[in-house]
Amino acid sequence: SRITQLISLRFVQTIMNLTAQHQRPNRPAYVPVPIPSLKAEIGFYVAMLYSLTADVWGISVPLLAAVMMFAVAALCMWELRSFAVSVYAPVRLLLGCAITYILIQIVFHAESIMSDTIRPFVIWMVQLIIVGSLCLRPGFFRRYVVFLFSIALLALPHLAFSPGDVERAAIDRELGLGGGFGGINGLGQWFGFFAIYFAIYGLETTRFAYRLGAWGLTVGSLFIVALTVSRGSLLAAALGIAIGFRGVLKRGFAPVVLLILLVAGVYASGVFDRAYTDYEQRATEETGRAVIWPMVIGRIMDSPLIGVGAFDVGTYATSARIA
Repeated sequence: SRITQLISLRFVQTIMNLTAQHQRPNRPAYVPVPIPSLKAEIGFYVAMLYSLTADVWGISVPLLAAVMMFAVAALCMWELRSFAVSVYAPVRLLLGCAITYILIQIVFHAESIMSDTIRPFVIWMVQLIIVGSLCLRPGFFRRYVVFLFSIALLALPHLAFSPGDVERAAIDRELGLGGGFGGINGLGQWFGFFAIYFAIYGLETTRFAYRLGAWGLTVGSLFIVALTVSRGSLLAAALGIAIGFRGVLKRGFAPVVLLILLVAGVYASGVFDRAYTDYEQRATEETGRAVIWPMVIGRIMDSPLIGVGAFDVGTYATSARIA
């Protein structure tokens, strides 16, 4: 009958639809993305090396480092082509914040894009684009950290201690090394980053020798941070390592025991005794922050949207008020 034929046809269509759904897995399709070339990675290393060491060798040319960075970024974007939007999607919020800051400074505070308060943000955005692109290259991040760590090690022989009640380590400013190495807190930030990287690398690797070596470098990096007596850098490094190790118990208890024994052995050796004393002394030191911060918060509340301008951001208190 006609009704039986319709029911049979409907049944066959249903079976065909179910078969098609079964053959087509319910998962996203992956499209191959072009990987930036080796020359882009080498160009980035050359630009970084020039930016950090040009003053050391006496070959610094104004804006040359920026031009080199822009050239490498342009090469990365050209090689990615239509995939650039997808690749840079994870950092779009960071780029948006930096662009907003630059527009506010230019439009509302009449800053020049070449000023010392805006140019570092522009270079930072360019470097963010480069690193975001080169991370597509297998092993790039490991090579990049080794590159930076090598420069940091070459700078350590120029370590000097500032005079005062609390001696704090920093790279001699006369060396001319860029990237914040000349500042006490800058040195702490560099080696705090290395401590986080090597700690997590030691956790992720499955080779015992690599793990022991990575965590040895972690302890050494933390030792340099301790010599700077930079409380912010030490706290940031500790938080970064803690976040990286948040799931360590799911991976196994042995790595935790090994790290505890390593840290305990170094602590028992007395290497950190001086740093511990310096941090203890700085903990009770009045730096003026308790006076400055209420004033800073007041200025923020007076102009919460566009601020007061980068050149007018300095907030000062008299020595009498600090005392």
